[in-house]
Amino acid sequence: MALGIYMIMFVGMAAISIAGLILLCFLKSEKAKKWIFYFMTAWAMVIAVISARSAPVNDLGRQLTAWGLGFLGAAGLLLYLKREENGAKAASYVLAALSTIGGTLFLFF
Repeated sequence: MALGIYMIMFVGMAAISIAGLILLCFLKSEKAKKWIFYFMTAWAMVIAVISARSAPVNDLGRQLTAWGLGFLGAAGLLLYLKREENGAKAASYVLAALSTIGGTLFLFF
């Protein structure tokens, strides 16, 4: 029973992550892309919280890695908000994508 719930959670989280990353890469509208980016950074931080809280208390390395992957998304958000040229925007998208992909993979594998 519990493994089925975890499988549903994994498929749901993977689907949200993949759909968000595809939209982030292929949307043309800057307004929609901005909101997808905000959602993906928040999603990466939620994944980091779930991953860090699910690690054992005495496994500090796993917890710090999970928090580090979440802070990648936060760094991308700060870079996006403080950007001055287009290259910083692309770098913030990459940081959000790496945070989401890394956090999802780290949580389940």
